[in-house]
This record gives sequence, C-alpha cells and structure tokens, in this order.
Amino acid sequence: VLVQRCGDNFKAAMPKNMMSSFSDWLRGDNTLMRALLSDNHITDSGVALLATPGLVCNSTLLSLDLSFNDIQISGAVALLEAMAFSQSGIQELELSINPLFENIEINNIDVQRFVSLLPQCRSLKFLGLETTGMADEIGGAILLSLKHHTQISWLNLYNNQLADGSAGALVDTMATNATLQRISFENNKITDVSIERLLGSAQVMDMEGVWLGETPSQLSYFSHHCSALQ
Repeated sequence: VLVQRCGDNFKAAMPKNMMSSFSDWLRGDNTLMRALLSDNHITDSGVALLATPGLVCNSTLLSLDLSFNDIQISGAVALLEAMAFSQSGIQELELSINPLFENIEINNIDVQRFVSLLPQCRSLKFLGLETTGMADEIGGAILLSLKHHTQISWLNLYNNQLADGSAGALVDTMATNATLQRISFENNKITDVSIERLLGSAQVMDMEGVWLGETPSQLSYFSHHCSALQ
C-alpha cells in the first residue's frame, strides 16, 4: 500500500492484515490529499474499513486510487455511499482493473445502487472504470445517470463490453450535460452505426475528447478540441 502525502512525499507500506489499523491512522490524518492504494489485494471488506467512517470521509482527500485490486460491486457501492453522504471532497476515484461488474447484470441490486449513487457524489470529477467487466446495459445506465451531474468531466470506460447502447446513452446524456468533456470507449464493441450517431451530435462533437478505437472505421478520438490531448 503506497500513500503519498502532499508536501513531504511520505510513503508507508502496510500489509493487508493491518488494514484496520491503517484505516484508523488515515482517519486521524488531516493533511492527506492523495491515497495511492493500487496493485494490492484489497477486497470489499478492506474498502468498507476505508469507507465507513474512514478515509473517504476525510474532507482533505482529493484523489483515491484503488486500481488493480480485488474489489467487487459491493465495495464500490460502499465507497459511493460514503462519498455521497459525508463531507468527502474526493475529486478523482480510480477503480480500474477490478472485477466490479464481472458476471452481473443491470438488474443486480448493487449495480442499481451504484448507478443511483453516482450523481450524488457531487465533488467527483474523474471516474476510472477501465477493465471492470462492464456490460453494455450497465455502461448505458451509468452514462444516463450523469444527465444532470454537474461535476464529472472525465470518464474512463476503456476495455469493457460496451456497444451501441452505451454510445446512444452518451448522445442522450450530452443533450443536458455540459460538464462531461472526456470519455474513453476504446477496446469496446462500438460499431459504425454508433460512430455515425456520435458524429451527428453537436454536443458530443463539442467535447474535448472522445476516444473510440483504432480500427479503420473508427477514429482514435474525435473533436475539434482534441489536438491538445494527443
């Protein structure tokens, strides 16, 4: 576990069986701005310790990286609940490379809870959901939940099972959402039909960056604002 504290680059290594003590220590730290906990063996039980009433309730914390762990959907829901109903100031939440949505469908209770909580995380600006086993229906629901979210500007959905439903949901969402500016759809199942619809949306074309893929029929990204993002 790597923790980087603003100012003195403090680093602390903690084995996973000390997660409870680690969480207690973090709760008492009022200077921590970034917690880098990627590439460990953190599961839903460890996330629960961090979430209630732990690290994510710390108003000074701006960035939480939990990528490359073993977190499933119930752990992700615990995080969002803590963020939505506390003084959390987290702006960047990285949950990529976790089995959040593997082998579950849109009617799963925890998935529905995740979708409903997301718009309530008012400080959140970046959300990383790369390689989480996300089905097209789940991706579409997540995107539609952002119709009236005024903070998230960057959403990473790289390498999932997203297809035309999610692409259509992006078009619908951007009709009312002027804040979402960057989204990655790369390495999914977007077809030429969706490319045409995305290109036909003035709101989508006005985004800073929409990454789709590198096949001959798909632009790696498009938008007249994208050149600075290469």
